[in-house]
This record gives sequence, C-alpha cells and structure tokens, in this order.
Amino acid sequence: MFKNWYSYFLCIITFLIIGFLTFNNTTSAIIFGIVSGGIFGWVLSSPSKKSNKS
Repeated sequence: MFKNWYSYFLCIITFLIIGFLTFNNTTSAIIFGIVSGGIFGWVLSSPSKKSNKS
C-alpha cells in the first residue's frame, strides 16, 4: 500500500468543501467531493515516472 494515504483524505475534504460551496444539493456535493477528491488524491500520491536518458 502507498505511504501517502493522508493525501486522499486531504483532497477529499478539500473537494467536499468546494462541492458544498458550489452546489445547492447536499448529495451532489458529497458525490463530487468523494469522487473528485479520490481521483485527485490518487493522482497526487502516485509515484512520478522519471526518465533517465543518457
């Protein structure tokens, strides 16, 4: 398992706040926060690929 598990929670909380400020519907805000925050957290916590070309 990855070591940066807190980035998931940080992104989900951030996108939940953005969702509550953007949408009038609570369900839409929660779905937006969990889905967008999970995807964005997964991208941020994934290891970056470095190419070493000599």
